[in-house]
Amino acid sequence: MWIAEGFIPRDGHGTMEERAQDFLEELLQRSLVQVIEKSRMGNCKICSVHDLVRDMAIHEAREENFFTVFMKEDDEIQFSTQKVRRAMLQCGHPTNFGIHSTNVRSLLLFRPYKYELNNRGFRLLKVLSIEGVDFGDIKNIHKSWLEGLIHLRYLGFRYCSWLPLEYLRISFSNLKNLETVDLKGTSFCPLGICATLHFLWQGNYYLHSLWKVPSLRHVIISDDICTSFPSKGDPLKNIQTLKFEMNTERRSSIKKRWKNLKAMLTRTEHLISLAITSNPLPLLSEGTRDLSCHETIQNLFLLGEWKRDLCVLNLEMLPTNLTKLTLRMSNLEEDPMPVLEMLQSLMILRLGFESFVGTKLTCTEGGFPRLQKLELFSLYNVSHWDIKEGAMPRLSHLKMVRLEELQVLTELQNVPTLRNLELDEHLYVISKEEENHYKIQHIPSVRKLKKLERLIFRSWGLGSVICKFPL
Repeated sequence: MWIAEGFIPRDGHGTMEERAQDFLEELLQRSLVQVIEKSRMGNCKICSVHDLVRDMAIHEAREENFFTVFMKEDDEIQFSTQKVRRAMLQCGHPTNFGIHSTNVRSLLLFRPYKYELNNRGFRLLKVLSIEGVDFGDIKNIHKSWLEGLIHLRYLGFRYCSWLPLEYLRISFSNLKNLETVDLKGTSFCPLGICATLHFLWQGNYYLHSLWKVPSLRHVIISDDICTSFPSKGDPLKNIQTLKFEMNTERRSSIKKRWKNLKAMLTRTEHLISLAITSNPLPLLSEGTRDLSCHETIQNLFLLGEWKRDLCVLNLEMLPTNLTKLTLRMSNLEEDPMPVLEMLQSLMILRLGFESFVGTKLTCTEGGFPRLQKLELFSLYNVSHWDIKEGAMPRLSHLKMVRLEELQVLTELQNVPTLRNLELDEHLYVISKEEENHYKIQHIPSVRKLKKLERLIFRSWGLGSVICKFPL
């Protein structure tokens, strides 16, 4: 959305998505924005701002005519008499707004009840986001009006219901500037899509022209459409991010879907991030080199149980250039650390809910040469973690949550580079015991996670949440 608004400069180092992420990280570091929930890939999903910061921002935005927020039932919305460029409408009670303007560039509607749109307005819209809306309560939002928004860069119909029948025949082919489409949780399937699309969060139905867009870089797909994969002639070389969520209750077609997925992965030339949710994970059950041959993959997320005979991790299973790895529900029976510590480029490692079901972890001297951040949570059986001197020589951030069998604090004195240690209440109490003081006295910041933060990481360990920042 920031990119569509034009807030992110189009020149500079890296992709625009990377620069947008850098801006978000800066806001987080300055404590102007707080993380409420993290994505499965470890990025910010949902964030918030302090009430005082929010009030100040809204006040300044109205003074500078940057954007206007309408939240109360009695707020009068007279766009025709105001030079409002950006507007957000949110009301928790039935309302009957008549809204129209030729000045509005961004329009965000959240859970409204009744709106009336003027089809002659909003011609200069660049951002249109409608979330949690029953389209039966929005008057005059016709197919021809939507197809005529030629300046539109961002279109979101997330969790919308009761789409008019005519929307089943809509086409985005004429929207030459459209870059992002978010249809998560929506039974909406446009017939055509523009050649400029970069990001797509697919809805509940398969978009037949999806893989024919050469500019497509980021794709998120849910289970109901996972049986449809690109044909041999479809361009895939620009795909950078793929996220698949598969419902393995449909056992009859799972092998076919995985076969198609593996064939698709072999044709991607620039794939950087791959996230797969499936229980079990057939990709790791039918051949251990299905992922290791993809040298471009840097960020890998795997949620699902590995086949019984593969519960011993093998380095040949993983891409060699990984910088970020997340495992959940893998049910690995043997310590994965001796294998993972040989990944020379790994910088961030997250072992989540029952990724390891054994009792002992061991990190050896010289292992994890570039690891900077390590998160362990919901490893319920781990009772001992042995860190040898010289292990993880660059580790600066460690987070440990719900390691309930761990009764003795590990040898953190062997990690002199550690600067931030975050623990749940159980481990924090152990760390404060006198016999453990020497293990953490070199760490500048030792923090006990608050209850809300523990719940956040628990949900991160277990599964699905709504993704506001999907990449």
